[in-house]
Amino acid sequence: MRSGRPLLGIALTGFGMEGDIRQSHEAGFKHHLVKPIDLNKLNAFIQEAAAALTSKDDSLTSARVG
Repeated sequence: MRSGRPLLGIALTGFGMEGDIRQSHEAGFKHHLVKPIDLNKLNAFIQEAAAALTSKDDSLTSARVG
């Protein structure tokens, strides 16, 4: 899948040892949440990624215009 945009990976798992977290990061996941997940944390990660995409799109748009 190639969209030209970064992919946000959030691991949702029942495994939360240090090695498990390291492996998920090595596999490309930016965040690692252990079940049962904290929905506030999940929402914060999604909002953070959305804000980063919005600010990146804004800077690209203004660079093209200016």
